[in-house]
Amino acid sequence: MSDTSTLSRPATFLHYVVFHPWRVILPVFFITLFFAFAIPYLRFQTSIYDLTIEDLPESRAYDAFKKEFGCEEIILVVVKADDIFVEERFAEIEKLAQTLSEIKGVKRVISLPGIRKSIDVTGNWTLDEFRNKIKPVDLLTKNVISRDGRTTAISLILEDIRDKDGIIHSVKEILDRQKNFISLYQIGMPIVSKALADFTQQDFLRLPPVTFLIVGLVLFLFFRNLRGVLIPAGSVAIALTWTFGLMAIMGTPLSLLTMIVPVFLIAVGTAYCMYIFPEYLSAIKTAGSPAEASLQCFLKLGFPTSLAVMTTTIGLGSLLSCFCCSCLTRWGLSGCSPIVFPLL
Repeated sequence: MSDTSTLSRPATFLHYVVFHPWRVILPVFFITLFFAFAIPYLRFQTSIYDLTIEDLPESRAYDAFKKEFGCEEIILVVVKADDIFVEERFAEIEKLAQTLSEIKGVKRVISLPGIRKSIDVTGNWTLDEFRNKIKPVDLLTKNVISRDGRTTAISLILEDIRDKDGIIHSVKEILDRQKNFISLYQIGMPIVSKALADFTQQDFLRLPPVTFLIVGLVLFLFFRNLRGVLIPAGSVAIALTWTFGLMAIMGTPLSLLTMIVPVFLIAVGTAYCMYIFPEYLSAIKTAGSPAEASLQCFLKLGFPTSLAVMTTTIGLGSLLSCFCCSCLTRWGLSGCSPIVFPLL
């Protein structure tokens, strides 16, 4: 049993928490509820375009280049058939290119039928003559037409818009209606960016529950009771709710670089709970009451746990040196490379 003189000392924060639990639990509950209501407003920025640092000189020069020469974003629609230079297939490709050009957000379409119209001013060439004319042109080979004449690419030059999901979806709908080709698909950086964004959001929805499940199983194997699982898991869940709720309120989106936050919080938060919970189970054997056991546990582990938090904070705070280094580089005051800035 703990010394009664310990309990008769002037009230401290730990004493207040231990001996007035509901005065602490209720505010924590309402704060958690407040942040939980904000979570649905959390934004995602998972596109590779969101990694651009807008105020870098290189970014401004790139934007000026796009204003002068246009956007460089391209979607390639790859068409494969037995023979592209068959009248029926060539007409279908021409119709497909025309349909794709009508999609909102597509600025220009480059296709084999379009090239034919541009260079055959008389309109009298047969497809065999057109094939022979373009065969020696290296610029077209493996860019617009394959060497065997069975595959061609329709290039969609996009307007300079940030959200290209609508264009990608429209192209997919058009391609799904085509049944007369061996192979037909779209590819390009906008497609890769959208796939990366979709998989990142899927990982965000899957990894935290899976991590929680694994951690819960490990805790159950250690403590052999639900209390040993629910208390650490509940503490971590509160931390996650506060974190994401605050991000939603502050307008900070979840990006490719911050998707690790939930898994990181679960791992580190569970580790801190593992410091405290076993010590409490040990103290309850000698203490006169659960409150006394909690106080002994907090007094004994307060310093080492705070030290662990400080070292973790310092470790993460070291990333600020990358930020400072980049700022100094931008101002011409340091030789550090600005490539470290996106790591934040």
